[in-house]
Amino acid sequence: MAKSRLQLDALTKIREVVVAQQIAFDQQAAEQQQHRQKVQYSEPPPSASEMDLDDAKLGFAGAEAKKRRGRAAPPGRCHSCNRAETPEWRRGPDGARTLCNACGLHYAKLTRKQNGAAKNGMSNGASGSNLRPKETI
Repeated sequence: MAKSRLQLDALTKIREVVVAQQIAFDQQAAEQQQHRQKVQYSEPPPSASEMDLDDAKLGFAGAEAKKRRGRAAPPGRCHSCNRAETPEWRRGPDGARTLCNACGLHYAKLTRKQNGAAKNGMSNGASGSNLRPKETI
């Protein structure tokens, strides 16, 4: 009986310690939340005039020189002929790097031809191409 009483007392003390720690943790979390709210509303971010001009010119990278980015990953397939591999991806009516090399050259020639015809007042509606010219707004 004395052994079970000692175990019960030990468990009660452990419970009291755990409850006290939980209360302290909750109070600390509440204080941190109040502090964040005060800092958020009381201190406006520094304006560009307050920052050092040298720091403003450096940008996000800091003093390091700008690194050149590599090319974007090539698209999956040509939007015209569905080809997956090409020596160079070219700009098409859907944007940059959407046509394979052959289709891109054909599209560029087609648009040059249509721009020349539009300047002269003639339009050639019958072209044997499945590429559409870029829509002008």
